[in-house]
Amino acid sequence: MVHLFEWKWTDIANECENFLQYYGYGAVQISPPNEHVLIVKSGDLPWWVRYQPVSYKLSSRSGNREQFINMVQRCNKVGVRIIVDAVLNHMTGAGMKKGENGVSSSGDSYFDSTPGQETFPGVPYGHGDTNDWRCDHDIDGGDYRNSSINENGCAKVRNCRLVSLIDLNQGSEYVRSKIIEYLNGLINIGVAGFRFDASKHMWPADLKAIVDRVKNLSSDIFGVNQRPFIVHEVIDRGGEAVKLEEYVNIGRYTDFNYGSAIAKAARKEKDFSDLKWLGPGYGYGNLAGNDVLAFIDNHDNQRDWHPYVPTYKNGDQYAVCVGFMLAWTYGYPRVMSSYYFNGSDQGPPSYGAESNFATKSPAFAIDKSCLSSSGFVCEHRWQAIRGMARFRQICTGVGVDAITSDTNRLAFARPGKGYFALNNDNSIWPLTVKTTLPEGVYCEVWSGEPKDRECTGKAQPHSTFQLANLWRFISEQKSDENANRIAIVCKSIPKFCVLQLLDKNFMRNYLSTRVVF
Repeated sequence: MVHLFEWKWTDIANECENFLQYYGYGAVQISPPNEHVLIVKSGDLPWWVRYQPVSYKLSSRSGNREQFINMVQRCNKVGVRIIVDAVLNHMTGAGMKKGENGVSSSGDSYFDSTPGQETFPGVPYGHGDTNDWRCDHDIDGGDYRNSSINENGCAKVRNCRLVSLIDLNQGSEYVRSKIIEYLNGLINIGVAGFRFDASKHMWPADLKAIVDRVKNLSSDIFGVNQRPFIVHEVIDRGGEAVKLEEYVNIGRYTDFNYGSAIAKAARKEKDFSDLKWLGPGYGYGNLAGNDVLAFIDNHDNQRDWHPYVPTYKNGDQYAVCVGFMLAWTYGYPRVMSSYYFNGSDQGPPSYGAESNFATKSPAFAIDKSCLSSSGFVCEHRWQAIRGMARFRQICTGVGVDAITSDTNRLAFARPGKGYFALNNDNSIWPLTVKTTLPEGVYCEVWSGEPKDRECTGKAQPHSTFQLANLWRFISEQKSDENANRIAIVCKSIPKFCVLQLLDKNFMRNYLSTRVVF
């Protein structure tokens, strides 16, 4: 899955058709499609306005209802599923009123979030649908901690306001019915699932009552009796009043500990070889793989400037982290696709105030990356990351075997389908390994990809069921900043594997009667 953060619906539809379907991306997490508040701050429209709902109408910065439906249909047609970021915990920030102090909305709905007289007629919600009767103030920082003097911390985290946002009462049958109506409407359109924003701030029993009443996915698209994919945003790094274990019976959870473990290895603060144990029970918060959404960074924590949250700003180190995530089998991975930002509130690339901050479209270079002039980073299009996304798709259905490790180095097979090796050390790693791969010609997908019966990256024939002195071979490519990374994939064609080329003439002759990809 890739998170196309703040992309327009028309651009996502194009990306599904022109790129994602060819590189192993099976789903897109989209930004919240609901009508939201509009507030200009420091001459810009911040990204977080999308997380302040005014109604559940499909009228957002990314596009209108017709454009949303068209996107879902086009993506489904090429096998790429849409996962909606659903904001169900709250509405807008307290003390806002449409038409006053520069406050507006992305649609035509009026709203007033003045505490005590809240009204959101676009749903409709009123004061009685909020949690004001339980808690009429913000969550305090200390409420999040689990301690003997914080007996009510769990209730405060779930009933009080998250950064002044008007908290909804999901225990109310009426509120539940409106949320279910919204989710079922999206399923009718053809979405495949949901990321529930701020699940940590909602009671698990209330969420289960809602999820149990959400309908099955459209049978004409997904088959009969298929349930929606659901993942809960639950930040739990230990010592929290709210525990991630409370949510695993109603969907996956966002594993914030996963990315930190990989980042520490990439920074050489722990040994990369330790990651051969990354899975259930590895440190705090890593439960069964079927419960985990794995990721390196997301739209929130990449703005925290935390050393253990690498982002696109870290360049190759970031690619190493994402590449390992895609090669390893633990959890369901999500790749972040960002836009360039300098400030935490900065919104997506736009045409400015004169156009009501209309979002720009990404533009692409010949090498398939995004042009930086468009303002979009498009990490999912980086050669190393898109190659590893394809690697993951091809290796689906097999585990990890033949693990070889050394200080800051780790290599392993995806039996019969692929081989991954990573040298996070500055010295050569002379290595002879059993790849488990059949004879063939292999393209090294970290630096290139199969194209027109050739390989755009480094490659070599593989005819002995071994790769001898693998790291010596690639480390000699001094001009290549990726010279100490290699990932190899095999397509299941008898006696033929896609990946690695040393002699283009050999490749051309060998493939004279075969088609790659």
